[in-house]
Amino acid sequence: EPSALAAAEAAAVAALSFSAAKVRVEEVKATKSAEVAALENLKLAAVAARDAPRPPKAAPPRGISGPAQPGKPPPRQVLAQRIGAVAVAPEWEMAKVSPRIWSSGAGQWPAGGRQAAKPPWVKVQRQHPEPQPLMNVKQEHTAPPWPAKKQRVFY
Repeated sequence: EPSALAAAEAAAVAALSFSAAKVRVEEVKATKSAEVAALENLKLAAVAARDAPRPPKAAPPRGISGPAQPGKPPPRQVLAQRIGAVAVAPEWEMAKVSPRIWSSGAGQWPAGGRQAAKPPWVKVQRQHPEPQPLMNVKQEHTAPPWPAKKQRVFY
C-alpha cells in the first residue's frame, strides 16, 4: 500500500528534521554558554592580575643619589684646600703663618709677570690714580715748555 508507505516515510522525515533542528538549537545554546563562561573566566583572570601583589620598585641607581650631605659644613681650611685658595683666618691666627712660607713663592715669577702674593699681615694700600679730566671739559691752554715750530703754509 503506497499510502501507508508514504505516511511512514513522511513521519520518518519529520522525525529526522525535528531531531536535526533540536540538535542545532542545543549547539547554539552550548556555544552561548561556552562564550559566557569564557568571558567570566577572562573577567576573573583580570581581577586576579589586578589584585596580585606586585614586586617592590627597584631602588634608584647609586650614582644619581650621590653621597649623603654632612651634618655641618666643613671648616674654612678644608674648603680652602678643596678650591686651592688660602684659608681666611682671623687676625690672631695670622701670626702662626711663617713669613718664610710666604716669601718662598715670591721669586718664581719674573719681575714683569705676576705680582707675588702678599702675606696676610701686610696691609696692601690701594694707590688711587690721579683723577683724569673729563673729555668734554675745555682745558686752559698752556704753552709747552719747548719752542713751537713754525708751520709752513702751502698755497
